[in-house]
Amino acid sequence: MKLRLDKIFLAAFLVLAASCTGIDNYDAPDGGIQGRIIDKVTGETVYQPVNSDAGLRVQLTQQDWIVKADPQFFYAKEDGTFTNTKLFSGEYLMDFGQSNFFPETAVPLTINPGITEVVIPVTPFCTVYLDDLVFENRAVRATARIKRTWNWVADSRGCKISKIGLCCHISPNVDYGSDHNIGTGAIDCSGTEDQQLLTGDSTFDVNVVLDGTRMQQYAHVIKSNGNRLYVRAFVETLYENDPRYNYSHVATVVVE
Repeated sequence: MKLRLDKIFLAAFLVLAASCTGIDNYDAPDGGIQGRIIDKVTGETVYQPVNSDAGLRVQLTQQDWIVKADPQFFYAKEDGTFTNTKLFSGEYLMDFGQSNFFPETAVPLTINPGITEVVIPVTPFCTVYLDDLVFENRAVRATARIKRTWNWVADSRGCKISKIGLCCHISPNVDYGSDHNIGTGAIDCSGTEDQQLLTGDSTFDVNVVLDGTRMQQYAHVIKSNGNRLYVRAFVETLYENDPRYNYSHVATVVVE
């Protein structure tokens, strides 16, 4: 009896193994995407928050699958690029969430075998540049220069600039989020009309006074970076009362 039971269990195992092999016998993803977000007027990169749950979320949904496909989500990097190398070639719709630019309609996209390169033109809420960066008296100081590349005089589009500032970190992964900086300084613009902020040269002197205790805490990391801190300028825009953040490129400053 025991021998017959063993044979039955063996037969059942072989059937199960064969069925599992059939289930897994699909081709591997043969495509991928490399994309970049740019300002549709100037062609400049639209920089993004740190690649995290708070960053720019890309959504891809395949349209030509034999059944309705679930969307795939991934996040853009600080330099305004995004990558996904695990896709099947085919027809997709691309959409964006948690973005620092005005909503765009979903983009139809053909992903070919290999890497498909795409450039996505958008209209950011605001553009900010970082100039004249220095470190002195335990403070990071710089000039933030801002502009809008849409006709904000005729139509504010429900936007209000609420802050202009700097954030500093011990790594290039720096943004306004509390996990990505060791110091933030900002000018409160909530009581100033946007037209006043954006008229003329639109430059603002901003600084971050760094906490001595935190500087001491991260002294070994700063030293290993060649005594450098990483800095970005940012603009906080209230869009329909929801704060959105546009950033400059990441720059470095030597801590003396």
